[in-house]
Amino acid sequence: MANITHIPSQTKPGIEFLLKKSKEEWGKLISDLSSLPEDLTFEQLSVHITQSLNCSSDNAEDVGRFIIGLFQFRTEKYLSAEIITEELCSLLEKSAEKEIKLAESKCSDFKSFISQLLEISNIGMKVKGMNLMFDYTAILENSTILTDFRPIYEFDLNKNVRKGIISHILKINYRENYESKSIYLTMDTDDLKELNEKIDRAVKKENILRKSFGDNITFFTNE
Repeated sequence: MANITHIPSQTKPGIEFLLKKSKEEWGKLISDLSSLPEDLTFEQLSVHITQSLNCSSDNAEDVGRFIIGLFQFRTEKYLSAEIITEELCSLLEKSAEKEIKLAESKCSDFKSFISQLLEISNIGMKVKGMNLMFDYTAILENSTILTDFRPIYEFDLNKNVRKGIISHILKINYRENYESKSIYLTMDTDDLKELNEKIDRAVKKENILRKSFGDNITFFTNE
C-alpha cells in the first residue's frame, strides 16, 4: 500500500510553482538551501527561496509550505527519501489536475530534485525540532492584555463617581488539536506582578541553559 495517497491542498500551489521551473533553477534552489544556517527560522527560509527563485514572497511561502510539509511527512512516517520521492512523483504523474501534473519530460529531473531536497539536513532538523516543540496538548499562538476600569456608583446617582476598580483581562489564543481557541483570565495588579516575576524567572533559566550547553547544542525556536 502506498504511503502517500493524496496531495494536501495547502501544498499544491508550491508544487505548481516549482513544476514551472527548470532543472537549472531546481539545482540552484538545492544549492542555496543547503547553505542555510542550522538555526534558520521559517522566515529566513522564505527569504532564501525568494532570492533563489527570484519570485514573490507569496510564491516563496507556497514553496516553503510544500517543503516543510514534505519534511513533516517524512518525520512522521519515518520513510526514506527514495520512497517519498517515488510515491510523490508517481502521484503527480497520474494527477488529473493539470496544474500539478508532472510531465514525462521533467520526471527524471524532478525526482532528482525532490531526492536532493529531502537530504538537506538543516531543514530536516528544523522540522523535527518544530514537531517536538508542538508535541503538546495546547500551543500558545499569541496573547494580549486588556486593561479595564469599572466605576462603582453611589446609591444616589446624582453624586459624582468616587470609586472604581481596575482589572486586567489576559486573552490567550492557543491551538489545540489543530484548532484555534481562546481563553480569558481576569487579573489584578498583584496577579500581573506575580506573572511577570515567573516570566522573568523562566527567561533567566533559559539563558542559563543556553550558556551551559550552547557550545555543543544548536537551539531551535518555533519561528
